[in-house]
Amino acid sequence: MRDYDLSYHFDESLHEIPNNATDMDLYVHEMKTALTTVQDPIERVKTLGQIGVYLRIMRELEEAQDYFLKALEIIERHSLDPVLRIQQQMRLAHVHQWLGDFEVSNKIFEDLLKESEQKDFGPLQSFLWQHMGKNYFDQLRWREAHDCFEKALSLRIASKAPEDQISSSRESAKAALQRMN
Repeated sequence: MRDYDLSYHFDESLHEIPNNATDMDLYVHEMKTALTTVQDPIERVKTLGQIGVYLRIMRELEEAQDYFLKALEIIERHSLDPVLRIQQQMRLAHVHQWLGDFEVSNKIFEDLLKESEQKDFGPLQSFLWQHMGKNYFDQLRWREAHDCFEKALSLRIASKAPEDQISSSRESAKAALQRMN
């Protein structure tokens, strides 16, 4: 597999924008081809999820949704680790958010938040808060978005998360605060 530029940046709406859309598209096509030979359910879920993420970033939202739903079906059929399910559900909610289907995205995030109160989501906890914040941000619910970003930031700082994640939460909180004023 060749090296692809899969990097991205965030626009003013906190949406990812590929830095090299051609490379990202080529990578997705290569991963789709590779998927045909992946038999292990966990590896299949991870590959489906990765394809779905890049499809979402490239704004292929319906196709991304299909990949996340396939991943969730495999997780359920094989009773795989709940962390895989949680991750794919967050990704699916993110697609619904970008589709503007906030009734569905809000429900998924609310259900995951309730579940996280009952069990430890580990490092996914900060991602849950960050992505809930982005969901509210897209709905122009600045205060709720800001509160979620601040919660994600505190979790990331406490867990010594990578600097890019801490910076993302910090910049997102700042963007929400600017819109509140």
